[in-house]
Amino acid sequence: MQSTDETPQLLTVAELAQRLRISRPTAYRLIGSGRLRAYRVGPTDTGALRVDVRELDRLIAPSTTEATP
Repeated sequence: MQSTDETPQLLTVAELAQRLRISRPTAYRLIGSGRLRAYRVGPTDTGALRVDVRELDRLIAPSTTEATP
């Protein structure tokens, strides 16, 4: 495992929802659908979900494709 000087900033699902101004169930749907990668912190089955803020940035980054009329 590589060591880095940068510690990732992890958000709870509630913090994620607040930043995106969406409901917590919608945040869970984004994670469940695979559109947003989340990590379990703690026991495999019951650990708390956390989302790296860089994943959030990737999700909301402007698209480079143009809409088709």
